[in-house]
Amino acid sequence: MVERVTARGRTGEKAATAGERLSALAAKPAKPAKAKAKAAAKAARGKSGFSKKTIALVYDFDGTLSPKPMQEYSFLPKLGIKAEDFWAECTALARAERADPLITYMHLMYKKA
Repeated sequence: MVERVTARGRTGEKAATAGERLSALAAKPAKPAKAKAKAAAKAARGKSGFSKKTIALVYDFDGTLSPKPMQEYSFLPKLGIKAEDFWAECTALARAERADPLITYMHLMYKKA
C-alpha cells in the first residue's frame, strides 16, 4: 500500500521532506529510450507539435471586399484573358449546364489556371 505524500501536510497525510520528495522521484521508473527520443523530438519542434509552417491563403471570391471581382485584378490579366470574355464564358457555361454561377466560375478558374 502506498501512502500519499504531500508538501502541504493536510490532515491525515504525512508532510514530505525535500529528501522524501527526491527519493520518490528517483524511485519512478525511467522512460524507455524510444519514449525519450520521441519526447526530445517533440520538444525540438516546439510547443505546437508541428514541424512544418502553415500558410493560409485568403481570397475574396465574391467581390465583397473590393469594387470589382478579385479575379480581374491579377488572375485574369496574368492569363491574358479579358474580364468580359471570362464572365461571358462563365454565364454561358452555367446556363448550358444549369449550374450555380459561383461554382461555375470557380471551376473555370481552376481549369484555366
